[in-house]
Amino acid sequence: MPAGSHTYEEEDSLQPPALGRIQSETGTAPTHGYGDTRHLDGTVMFSWIKDIESRIVTIEENKKREENEALERAKPDNLEELMLQMESEVRDCNWEQFKNRYSEPEARYAIETLVASDDLAGEMEAEQLNRISPAKRRPYTLTPRKPVRQTQTGKTKDQRLERVRINSAIVLAYLAKVTGQFSWSKKPHTFLKPFKVLIHYHDKMEHEFQELEKKFGGSQESTAEPPKEPEEENENSNQASVDKGKAVDDEVAISSEPHDNRPPTTAPIEVPPSDELPQSQEATITPQEVSEEKPLTTDYEEILRDAMDSKKGYEDMRCYMDFARSRLLTLYHAFDKADYDHPAKIRFDDIWSLFRVGELVYQRTDAGTDVAQPGSDGPRAPQNAPRLFRIYFTWQDIPYWIVEDLETNDAKLRRDADFEPGDTRVACYYIDYDGKSYGGVPHLFDIEPYEGEKDITKLPIYPIRFAKDSEKILKDLKERGQRFTEFISKKDRALAHNGWTLTIDPAGDDIEDGSGNSIRFPQHIDSDVVIDFQEAYQANPWWKPNFPKFVPGQYRPVNLIDSFAVIQWSGKDRYEPITKIEEVVVSVDDVYRLEWNAFAATDEFIVEQDDRRDHDDTKQEVVKQDLSDEDLALLPSRLFVYALRERKFVNADIKCLKPIKPLERPFDNLKIEEKHKEMIQSIVFEHFEKKKLQKKAADTNRELSDQDFIRGKGKGLVILLHGAPGVGKTATAEALSYVYNKPLFPITCGDLGIEPEDVEENLSEIFRLANLWDCMLLLDEAEIFLSHREKKDDNLQRNALVSSMS
Repeated sequence: MPAGSHTYEEEDSLQPPALGRIQSETGTAPTHGYGDTRHLDGTVMFSWIKDIESRIVTIEENKKREENEALERAKPDNLEELMLQMESEVRDCNWEQFKNRYSEPEARYAIETLVASDDLAGEMEAEQLNRISPAKRRPYTLTPRKPVRQTQTGKTKDQRLERVRINSAIVLAYLAKVTGQFSWSKKPHTFLKPFKVLIHYHDKMEHEFQELEKKFGGSQESTAEPPKEPEEENENSNQASVDKGKAVDDEVAISSEPHDNRPPTTAPIEVPPSDELPQSQEATITPQEVSEEKPLTTDYEEILRDAMDSKKGYEDMRCYMDFARSRLLTLYHAFDKADYDHPAKIRFDDIWSLFRVGELVYQRTDAGTDVAQPGSDGPRAPQNAPRLFRIYFTWQDIPYWIVEDLETNDAKLRRDADFEPGDTRVACYYIDYDGKSYGGVPHLFDIEPYEGEKDITKLPIYPIRFAKDSEKILKDLKERGQRFTEFISKKDRALAHNGWTLTIDPAGDDIEDGSGNSIRFPQHIDSDVVIDFQEAYQANPWWKPNFPKFVPGQYRPVNLIDSFAVIQWSGKDRYEPITKIEEVVVSVDDVYRLEWNAFAATDEFIVEQDDRRDHDDTKQEVVKQDLSDEDLALLPSRLFVYALRERKFVNADIKCLKPIKPLERPFDNLKIEEKHKEMIQSIVFEHFEKKKLQKKAADTNRELSDQDFIRGKGKGLVILLHGAPGVGKTATAEALSYVYNKPLFPITCGDLGIEPEDVEENLSEIFRLANLWDCMLLLDEAEIFLSHREKKDDNLQRNALVSSMS
C-alpha cells in the first residue's frame, strides 16, 4: 500500500458493499472502486443514501427497544410506599408535564392536575410523536393532519381543569372508604372532568377530614417524616394490591371490548344501565382493564391504616380538601348565581354542573306555526304552553381521554382518532294522573355536543330561573295545577268546554288516534263535557301514562389502565427513562346511578309507592302524595274529557274548561202549558228522590219497596216529547238538566248506526256512560226507531232496528 494512503474497510464504513473500497492517495484524486469519479452516478448515490437511512433506522429501533426494556425494568418496586410519602401539595401541569417527570421532586406531589388550553389535542399529538423514533415519526408528519384549533382574535387562551390525578395513597384510601370501592390506594387514580365522583362524595370526604382535624388540627407544625428515596427497582412489584387479602382486584370487573352504548328507544321504567346511554364512539385502541393483582401483605394494610389516622394523613387530606373546595366546588357551583337577570354561557362539558337532581327545568318554547281545523273561523289553537319538568338524573359522557401509544399497531394521532362525544342526557318527569293516583311520567332530553360556549337559554331545557318572568310562570302553573286537582276531585264531573282541543301531550309529543296516526288538527268544542280518566284510558289505552317501576341501580364504576404511561426521566433531555408508572383512569364514574338511587328513595312521584315499599328494607309507611307548589306546577294542562255533544273522548286544555253556570228558574222561559211544566217537574223530582232513597237503602243493606211489578220494567223514567219543530222539545230537556244539575247527553239516530248489531252495541254503551255519569239522555229524532213494525218481508232490517229500541 503506498505511503500515506488510508483504507476504510467495508464493515467500518457507511458505504454499501457494491462500491468496494474507498482509497485516497497523496497527490491524487480519490477513487471509488472503479478508479473514476464519473462512475459515481445518480443510481449509485441513491443506493448509498438508502443504505444510510436503513442503518440509521436500525440504530434508532435498537435504541428504542433498549429504552422500552429499561422502562419495563424500571417499574418501581416500592410504588405503594412512595404513594404514602407524597408531599402534601398540588401541582398544575400542561400535557407534557402531566405525562413526564424530569426530576425527583416532580414525582412527589400528592395531587397533579392537567390544566389544558384550547389546543389540548395538539399538545397530546406532540407528546405522541416525541415518544417514537424520528424514522417512525416521518409517516405521521408527512400525512395531512387536522388543523390546530386557533384561539379567536382578541380572546385569551382558556385554561381549564381537565384531569385530576391523586397520587396520595392516603387520600385514595379515604376515597375508597366513602365510595365503597376496594384498593383505590394501589395506583395513582385519574379523575376526568367534570369530576363527578369527587364532587358527589365531597360531603363524606369532608366528614372524614373533620374527624382527622379534631385529632391533628391543633398543631400547625408537620410531624410527617421526610420522603424516603426510592429503593432499588424490582420488576413487576407494583402489581401488588391493597384488597384485604383478595387475589382478584375488586376495583371493577369490566369488559375489554368497547362499550356499545345506545340510547333506549322508549322512556325507561328504571334508570338505564350505562350501555343504554348515549356515549362517545371510542377509537380502535381499547385500554387495558384493571388486571388481577397480587395482594399486599397484612403489614402494609396496617401501615396504610395507621397512615390514614396520623398527622401525615391529616396533611394529605387537608391538601385534598383545600383543593376540592377551591377548585372543584368552584367549577360545580359556577352557575349557581346565574339567572335571567345574570345570564351565562356554558360549555358542553360543563352541562352536568348546571343541572341538579330534583330541580325544575323549563323546556324552551320556540314560536311555531299554530294550526287550526280546516274551514274553522275560530282562533288558532296554541300548542306551545310553558312546560316544566323535574330532573331525576343527569348523565354526561366523560371527555374522550384515550391517547394512543404510536408504538402499537393501528395507533392514531389524537386528532385522527375516530371518536365523537356522546349526547348529554337529562332524565326528567312531569306529574300526571292515571285515574287513581298521581305519578311521574319520564321524559328524556338529549343535548347534542357543540363547540365553544352557548347561551344557557339556547339549550333545549334549562333551570326555571333562567326563564323570563320565571316567578310569574311558576305562579301561573301552580294555579293551573290547583285547578287540575280541583276538577278531578269534584264529585260533579260535568264541566263546560269552550275552545280548542289539544294535539300534543304534556311532553310535547303528538297525540295519536285509534288508528295510530297523529292527530294533526285540533277541534273546536262548545258543549258540556265530563271528566273521566279511567273511561278515556279504556277507550284509548295508548293515552294512559306509564308510571315507572322502582329498580335500584348498583354503583359500578369502570376503571381502566392508561396505556400512555407516566414516565420519569433522568433529565429534561429525556436521555434515560428511570420509572414508568401506570395510572388508573376512572373511565365511567356511574354517578348518575347514585343520584337516581338517592332521589328515588324519597321522591313521591317517579316511582310507585308500592314498588318503593317492596324495595325498602325498613318497610316504612307509604308517603302520602301531598302536592307542593312545585308539584302542582308539574301537572299537565290536559284533561281527558268526554264531549257529550260530539260523543267522543278528547284531550281538553284546562283553560277551556269552567264550571257549568247555573240558570235561575229555567222553566220560566219555556213556552209550554203550565200544567205540562208542573207534570214534567213533578215526575222528574219524584224519580230523583226515589233514586236517593234507593241508594240509602242499599248502603244499609235494606231493600226499598216499589211498583216494579215486573222486574226491570219499573225503574227509570222515560218522557216522550213530541211536536212540530221549534215547539220546545229540546229546550225542555235542557231546562230539566239545569234544574237538577245533570249533564244532558244528546244522541241522534246517526250516532247509533243503521245495522241492528251496531245499534244495539252503541245504544248499550251510551246507556252505560249515561248511567255512570248520572246524565239525562236525550234521544233526538226517536220516531225513526220508535215507529210501529212493518209486516212486509222487505222491512226485516227496519223491524230489527225497532226491536233494538224496545
